[in-house]
Amino acid sequence: MKKKRSIPLVQNPRNELLHHVMVSTVCLLGAGISVFLFWQNLNLTMTKQNEAPIGSILFKERLAQRRFGDRTAWDTLKNNSPIYNNDIIHTGNLSEAAVLFPGGDRFEIWENSIVQITVNAQGTRLNLNGGNINIQTAEQGRAPLTLIAAGHEVILDSGSLISAGTEGNGSLYVHVVEGTANITPLHGIQQNAEAGTAVVVTDKGVLRKLGVAVLQPKPSVRMVNHQGGRVPVSFAWKTAGLRRDESIRLEIAQDRTFTQVSKQFDPTDVSDLRVDLESGTWYWRIYPISQTEDTAEPKVNGKILILDPPWLSPVSPAAEKIFTYRVNLPLITFSWDSPSREDLSYQVLVADNPRMERPVYTGTVAGNSLMYSGLEAGTWYWQVKPVFTGILNETAGYAMSPIPFSIVQNGSLSTPELLVPLQGDLFELEPSENEWFFSWKAAAEADTYTVQIGTSPDLRNPLIVRQVTNNYFIYHTQENLLSQGDYFWGMVYTDKEGTDAPISQIRSFRVRLPLETPDYGAPIAQAITEIEQAKTWALQHEWTAALEAYKRAGASMGFSEAQTQILLESIMAFRNDSETRTTAQEEVQAQLAEKDAEITRLLREQQAVNETAQNQKASLEKRISQLETENQRLTRANQTRPHEDSQIPSNSDTYLDQQAYTEYQKSPPRFSYLKTFLPNQEASAPPSEHDP
Repeated sequence: MKKKRSIPLVQNPRNELLHHVMVSTVCLLGAGISVFLFWQNLNLTMTKQNEAPIGSILFKERLAQRRFGDRTAWDTLKNNSPIYNNDIIHTGNLSEAAVLFPGGDRFEIWENSIVQITVNAQGTRLNLNGGNINIQTAEQGRAPLTLIAAGHEVILDSGSLISAGTEGNGSLYVHVVEGTANITPLHGIQQNAEAGTAVVVTDKGVLRKLGVAVLQPKPSVRMVNHQGGRVPVSFAWKTAGLRRDESIRLEIAQDRTFTQVSKQFDPTDVSDLRVDLESGTWYWRIYPISQTEDTAEPKVNGKILILDPPWLSPVSPAAEKIFTYRVNLPLITFSWDSPSREDLSYQVLVADNPRMERPVYTGTVAGNSLMYSGLEAGTWYWQVKPVFTGILNETAGYAMSPIPFSIVQNGSLSTPELLVPLQGDLFELEPSENEWFFSWKAAAEADTYTVQIGTSPDLRNPLIVRQVTNNYFIYHTQENLLSQGDYFWGMVYTDKEGTDAPISQIRSFRVRLPLETPDYGAPIAQAITEIEQAKTWALQHEWTAALEAYKRAGASMGFSEAQTQILLESIMAFRNDSETRTTAQEEVQAQLAEKDAEITRLLREQQAVNETAQNQKASLEKRISQLETENQRLTRANQTRPHEDSQIPSNSDTYLDQQAYTEYQKSPPRFSYLKTFLPNQEASAPPSEHDP
């Protein structure tokens, strides 16, 4: 059966296209604004206008939020976000954040942790309300830094590094990696913990040393796997109070709960170990073997993040690029392509040798470009190194190969380079005001730029001469200085000494009026009327009138014969579909009648089979009843039969009983078969030679 094709409605192509473009533009604009506002709200970072920050976010990963101490709203942190007094920082699952103070102190909080920062005349106080924290203090010239957790107080000396965490039962775990920590329990006296010491402070104020403390690696380490494969990680520890025969256990896993331990070591008689790890996030913990999983004693632990090196692709300056200048040193833009990461910044180095020894310039930037104008004439080499910002990092060296470029000083100014418009570009004079942009590359020596636009290729007697200080010029069409035709443009720049550079390349462009669009309004209205009339006649099976209406619709639109034929084919298809649909309905009804007759015949045959089965069942039941009666009679005859040796007259009743007994002896097997068969009713009883 043919499918019904819809009859096309002819509309104004230009108006329809304009309508679709406007609707699509409005929808996309609305969606873009919504996404932008959502993103702005999601990444909103609030600032205080009347208060100076006390620090800044050094780096953060995933969800890290900050709340002002005097507010209830949380905002999302970004790298380099300011931190204010009494701020509260919170990290979510698999998140972390690091804060840097102006004096050099810094701390890092692990996932699912919350800390409040307070700075006053007595120094900096960090109130850890849950989770884990790493703190590193500056070497000297700093105010005291105090950690408050579970009611216990830890004061760090200069040059100290600790890892601490609350255990949820009022106790505090402190691991001193470097320096000294002065620990004052909630209910106890102050005690000192030196480097290489791990202690737990109970809720009773008892300070108890753990059996092992780690010296390497630091609690949170980042490394770059710049050689591929596996990275060697050195572990070194210090034991205290263990039995001579007791060893320790080092476990490494990729989840913090150590659900599946990837590596396990039980070193004996050694205090260091090297483990090769692949790129990824690794968690480690170390404890005496006697300390089982069920023991509530905390375990010294840490995290290692091994990162694959980011790819770097140089953009500018290209290899062997030559920069020229006359008086002012050129402004060099260093740019490169690389991945976008919040914890990644870049260091640009410039040296006068390919080994990059004794660089004359070193600059760090968070983006992918940096500008510098302090290089004099000569041959230079530049390279970029990725820098993973963060706390307690060990970053392996990795850098882009050095790229050479040259700076040449000469007595003449360089020729300016044009950007847009390109050679032969086209501008249209719209009825409304419009702006045309002319731009070129900025020149280091330029003080002013002069743009010329005229009708001759040599720009003799130009129509427009404008002097600007930027590297672009905007022409407003309302000035009516340019009409339809061909034009040429170029520019020169002048330095501060009044010297003109050579004129740039001369480019051409064309200006034209907008193309006039025919008015299709009346023909379209007439065509639509004819098409609607054709559809009405087609539904009434007035095919001749419908075809004529379609021809008139095509003629009113000025269609060619081929275009009109498309209209005719659509109405013919409609007619063919209607006729085919009627024939198909008749065929279906005939097929349904045949099916009904077939079903009726099958039902009758099934009814006859059922009646035959019922008759056979009744006959079998009657025959069984007769045989059972005969069986009873023969049983009685057997009980009264004479002795085998007795002589029985042929005309006596005893002789008749003997015949019955003989018949009985032949019959029991058949009785048994029928009694078994009757409940199943699956087959007829087998024929027997004894059947009457």
